Amino acid sequence: MQDREIACFLRYFLKPDATIAVQAATSATVRNYANALIDDRRAAQVALKNIADSVNQNLPQQPESGDADIELEGIPANALDTSYLREALMDQDSAITLYRNEIANGSYAGLIHYATVGLPLLVARRATGDSLLQVLEGR
Repeated sequence: MQDREIACFLRYFLKPDATIAVQAATSATVRNYANALIDDRRAAQVALKNIADSVNQNLPQQPESGDADIELEGIPANALDTSYLREALMDQDSAITLYRNEIANGSYAGLIHYATVGLPLLVARRATGDSLLQVLEGR
């Protein structure tokens, strides 16, 4: 069961980064936000690899095939910021659900601890993204 729990987290964090948002977003605030999310994802990959190593589980090291940038390519520059933020918020909603489920139902103490410590940062990042989106949409 621990292997499946760790693998579920790692699959989430091995998804490709949306680096196009860092390069092409028109708002410096959105670029900074995208960079922060990329940094968070990479830190999570390292932490989860360490958790997997602690239970002698071999996990994939490469991101999933595909490219998150493909979803954002071709979007006009003035819409890229809001499109990226909407995608990021949906992604964060999935992660928050994953963390909460692990905290409530997990069986591996190391992963429960990781989710418990990481959830507040994830919720705060999501709130920041939501605020940015509201500002950009003029709400």
